[in-house]
Amino acid sequence: MKLINLFDFEKASEAVISRGLWDFIAGGADDEITLRRNRTAFEQISLSPRFLLDVNNLDTSTTVLGSKIKLPLMISPTGALKHVHIDGDLAVARAAEQMDTVMIVATNANYTIEEISDATMSPLWFQLYHYDDDTTIDLVTRTTSAGYRAICVTVDSGPSLGKQRDIHNDFSLDPNIGMANINSRKHLESELFQNAKQFHPHGSLRSKNIFTWSKIEWLRSITSLPIILKGIMSPEDAIMAADHGVEGIIVSNHGGRPWDGLPSTIEILPRIADSVDDRMEIYLDSGIRRGLDIFKAVALGARAVMIGRPIFWGLSLNGRDGVCSVLEMLQTEFSRAMACCGVNSISEINNSHVLNPFDN
Repeated sequence: MKLINLFDFEKASEAVISRGLWDFIAGGADDEITLRRNRTAFEQISLSPRFLLDVNNLDTSTTVLGSKIKLPLMISPTGALKHVHIDGDLAVARAAEQMDTVMIVATNANYTIEEISDATMSPLWFQLYHYDDDTTIDLVTRTTSAGYRAICVTVDSGPSLGKQRDIHNDFSLDPNIGMANINSRKHLESELFQNAKQFHPHGSLRSKNIFTWSKIEWLRSITSLPIILKGIMSPEDAIMAADHGVEGIIVSNHGGRPWDGLPSTIEILPRIADSVDDRMEIYLDSGIRRGLDIFKAVALGARAVMIGRPIFWGLSLNGRDGVCSVLEMLQTEFSRAMACCGVNSISEINNSHVLNPFDN
């Protein structure tokens, strides 16, 4: 079958990945209402076309934290990449360089912070799970030394993933493919980390040492890198983030993985964007499957979007080149959306270019 869109990639990838691992990647929390809503919400938003305009000079590029990227699309932090391809994070990092975009490296990556940095000239951000202060200091120090451009703190990790597919499958990741940046730490064997396993089934670790608003100033004291909060889903939290001086937020429900019953990210985005105006950069993930989706998100207030599961699909089928194919498809579709709405640059896109049924 010729792969002409991301849904084709999804079907082809499912055919080559084991059932348990596929459900781990594809599944969501509980009844997967939020997982489905992330897609259906995008489908309910329409473009407002503008024709008879000159669109022969399309420029899809933008900047994120001062780094220029080819289009407003970045690579979400995704752990377990090596479980679908031997090169894992390294292949994705090389694809990010080839496609002129930013990769956000996951705390639970299967290659080290340094190995991934050595594999690419692409700007890298680091996604941080706060296990405890010592681990965070170690990870932040290493990312700074390796030339990473930002620290992206995941704030929406729940007390339990609630992913019932994994429970039905009695699934756990292959223990021979570890978390390269965490497993070597001596305190993984401590009581803290043994107790942390109760928070997530199947051995996924989260610490009881929860990251709260009070920790942001502490984090600022140990790094000069920009701080981004991933998992903001309300105007109130967005305002708090701006008041704490973070440089960016990611409107994200973690792809519907840790919590169910949440709104989609695209439906809450306009309220969040209005609440903080231009006080910081706003990004979005969860549910992006078409270039049209990227356009809709930019029109409603996102500076750029991120994708996670589609990276697994491309990687599982053809390594670095498969990831590049996924990104190239989205770029082509995004360019078509720009042409349909009569805009030549990202700066021209605004909410007049979409019909949004979620407007209050």
